[in-house]
Amino acid sequence: MSKEQNEEVKRCFFCHKRLVKNKGFVCKRCQLQGKDIGEKVLGGLAVAGTAVLTVAGAIGNASNNRNDD
Repeated sequence: MSKEQNEEVKRCFFCHKRLVKNKGFVCKRCQLQGKDIGEKVLGGLAVAGTAVLTVAGAIGNASNNRNDD
């Protein structure tokens, strides 16, 4: 087996193209296009935060409705 098959191949965080030097998270093409890893991370955190707030609000409303009886 070749070295490449034995080692895990790292890929670009945005376009999933194989990284040449196997270091970093973003390929040169995505860096030059101005893609930022922070955008993707913050977007994911915003979605997760919205889901948590929605669930917490629903639980709060459910507990308030039981106390009114």
